[in-house]
Amino acid sequence: MDGALNNLFRELLAEITGKNDANLPTGLAAQELLKHAKRDTALLTPDVRDWLKRVDKAAQDRNTIMHATAKDQCVICGNATQFEHKGKPLDRSALAVAAVSAEFKELIDDGVRHARDISNALNMRAQEDAAQVAAATGTVQAPKQVLIGQTVHRCRDCGPSGTPIMIVPLPAAVAVLPPA
Repeated sequence: MDGALNNLFRELLAEITGKNDANLPTGLAAQELLKHAKRDTALLTPDVRDWLKRVDKAAQDRNTIMHATAKDQCVICGNATQFEHKGKPLDRSALAVAAVSAEFKELIDDGVRHARDISNALNMRAQEDAAQVAAATGTVQAPKQVLIGQTVHRCRDCGPSGTPIMIVPLPAAVAVLPPA
């Protein structure tokens, strides 16, 4: 699940900040966008900022579970029932792990919705900039259009009729004409 969320963040960071860091973990990517949000509150709305904070917290929770140390791990099968992280007891039961996974699923769903809204806002900005250039130069402008996080992959189990699919929506072409 974190891979899908991290891919979404990679696209968001590239389009919003121009940074293209494939090695940036999800939590740090959320923190990077939160820093940018202070400079661009129109693009990264309060709802998006709340989502970014939830992502950062979920990434920390995931890291805690993933980096926990087993206190009673069997040397034969590897099973354990008692875990700790930084000296504190930790619930790493199937239920606790499932809760973290469910949170990531929800964050991905929310993130795709936010990415669509951010894409629309970026596209509007690009069109407004293109309109100014078209008016100043008298030339047709074709501003870049983005669709962040809208490519959908479905595996064989989740695809229609048991076949894997990938849906890649293409942004509409936009031409901004100079005033007549």
